[in-house]
Amino acid sequence: WTTGMNLFTLEGIKSLSGANVYRLVEDPQDPEAMYLATRENGLFYTYNGGKIWQQAGAPLSSGFIYGLAVHPQNKCIIYVTNGRQVFKTDDCSRHWTEIYRESRSDVIISSLDFNYFMPFTVYLAETNGDLLQSNDGGQSWGVLNRFGTRLVTVSPSHLQSGLLYVITRDQGLFRS
Repeated sequence: WTTGMNLFTLEGIKSLSGANVYRLVEDPQDPEAMYLATRENGLFYTYNGGKIWQQAGAPLSSGFIYGLAVHPQNKCIIYVTNGRQVFKTDDCSRHWTEIYRESRSDVIISSLDFNYFMPFTVYLAETNGDLLQSNDGGQSWGVLNRFGTRLVTVSPSHLQSGLLYVITRDQGLFRS
């Protein structure tokens, strides 16, 4: 076990030990690549198994990061949500483009993930109970299901095509 993690910045080496980590996401293709979603400090990533961490640039360099998904066939395509917007990079975290914005102020995008069998299909879980789906990599979105309860996580199966799990805050686990 190692305590503290090194963050390399223009000001020198800093520690990540004070970061309030919300999620840790591993790259499904590269065991050395990991992403830290924090509650206040934005997104951090490492491409060497956690020895050196870097902070993502704007707009993901601060704030709450709710979810992150790495494309199952191209590790440089990553989707991230800060709860209000979904950003996409196709160059391994160098540049980010907004691909979706939630316009309702009382709704948060709580989770997102790829369909591992149809990798240009992306799912979004929202706190108002809506499960959204994009079949074109995030260019257009539609409601797949309205659960009527707060959604926490959407999790497509990595082993069985067509199997999708949704975790809710008050009504437990749903399975497609």
